[in-house]
Amino acid sequence: MTRRSSPAENTSRAASPPLIKVSAPARIDLAGGTLDIFPISQLEQGAVTVNLGIDRYATATARARTDGRFVLKAVDRKLSERLDNREALASSALLPLHREVALHVGPQSGIDLTTRSGVPAGSGLGGSSTLVICMLKAAAAARGGRPGAAHLLRLASDIEARVIGVPTGQQDHVGALYGGLSAITYPPGGTKRVAVRADIHALGKRLVLVYTGKPHDSAVNNWAITRKYIERHRGVRRHIGEIAQAARELLAALRAGDLDGAGRAMQSEWEARKRLAPGVTTPLIEKIGQQTTAAGAIGMKVCGAGGGGCVVLFVGAGRRATVERAAKAAGGTLLRFKPALRGAE
Repeated sequence: MTRRSSPAENTSRAASPPLIKVSAPARIDLAGGTLDIFPISQLEQGAVTVNLGIDRYATATARARTDGRFVLKAVDRKLSERLDNREALASSALLPLHREVALHVGPQSGIDLTTRSGVPAGSGLGGSSTLVICMLKAAAAARGGRPGAAHLLRLASDIEARVIGVPTGQQDHVGALYGGLSAITYPPGGTKRVAVRADIHALGKRLVLVYTGKPHDSAVNNWAITRKYIERHRGVRRHIGEIAQAARELLAALRAGDLDGAGRAMQSEWEARKRLAPGVTTPLIEKIGQQTTAAGAIGMKVCGAGGGGCVVLFVGAGRRATVERAAKAAGGTLLRFKPALRGAE
């Protein structure tokens, strides 16, 4: 039986604010991570970061409220709270990223803001940054706004810095905004992104993503490295320069279609990166590296700041299956993915 709506019900439904949904991809940083963190991004000449969007999507939904309440949820973390007004929202500590987005971007009249991550917590795949981009776009739309990419980029990095208490980078937000294969540079005046012309699908087939099972704390490693760089620590400055050189070499190899060369550049990046700070690598990461190299990987590195999270392996042609078996035998968990060609939408 079909139930007919009354005119009053139709009016109520028409007046109900729309539900906004935004999805965005996580990313694998292939080379040049850490170079995106201010002020390293401005002080290291020729800094470039190369990353690849992957089909591990974060989502955020937002709906404006009219009762002054703020209902915040992180579904994958099984956390939620209902706050009666903006004063209660401002003092809440349960979901700080949700809080900051709701305070500074969402409707003044209240909001329902719900998120779900597509990657394990502390994976090094830019999960929290991807969530922030989703929340910002959804909350702004619920308020009737459509901020541009440059404004979203600045908002996202500022909000994350407020929450984690140390400077943050922007490459994760770029990956979420655009997807695809990105070359990211940091000229004065704002971060720039250029799509890399390369066979993204061929690249994706040469990459294996492995989760170590241990979350990492990016803020700890990144701040230790950034502080030493600012203080002109000779070794850190040298290794950051080596990372920047490896990233430029990887980018050139990708543009030339030289996937083996890109894999070797990734390995050079890793050799420099793990000398930056004692916590970047772990015994398990080293074990995965040793066993997968013997099985046919030509390059590897941690994703993000290291100390746990994920490792990305660049495998030799025809060696994917043997490398995957070696990664599992070493104690890693495979995370399947395909390149994501589009960004937040």
